Amino acid sequence: MSKLVCIGEGEVIVSKDGTKSTCESLKGKIIGLYFSAHWCPPCRGFTPVLAKKYDEIITAGGNFEIVFVSSDQDETACTEYFNEMPWKLLDFAYRDIKQKLSTEFSINGIPSLILLDEEGNLLTSDGRSAIMSCEFNQLKTYEADKLAKQLENDILIEKIPLIENSVESFCLISL
Repeated sequence: MSKLVCIGEGEVIVSKDGTKSTCESLKGKIIGLYFSAHWCPPCRGFTPVLAKKYDEIITAGGNFEIVFVSSDQDETACTEYFNEMPWKLLDFAYRDIKQKLSTEFSINGIPSLILLDEEGNLLTSDGRSAIMSCEFNQLKTYEADKLAKQLENDILIEKIPLIENSVESFCLISL
């Protein structure tokens, strides 16, 4: 199980007002690490959806923070994109931390949202689905609930009687 460890020293987290803080400021909150970039069309599509969900959670009193981990090519693009977001930023200057986080959480594509609990333990690497499909208070059990549902589906499939010498058929629908 992954655990967020404050990698590096100093004030690496940037707030909307430009103030900087250490990653210690995130302790006690569910954290979303949002790997994204200005140049990425799927990211540009998902960011406003995530921002709306984030605002709903914060307005409802959720103890939650997202940190934008930029995959932009330069600081200007990162800053321009960050200006569209309501959450915090991993200071663009810390590319080494961005790379360590990408490696730690096996980021192979963007947009990616990693969700961590208040202690920095991994809740899910499928944060995009989790944040959109369940209530904030259910995020801690998202992976267990998903597994239980999968097991339930597997059991139901096993209970379907097989007809001897049956032929499988497929239906192709053309739109």
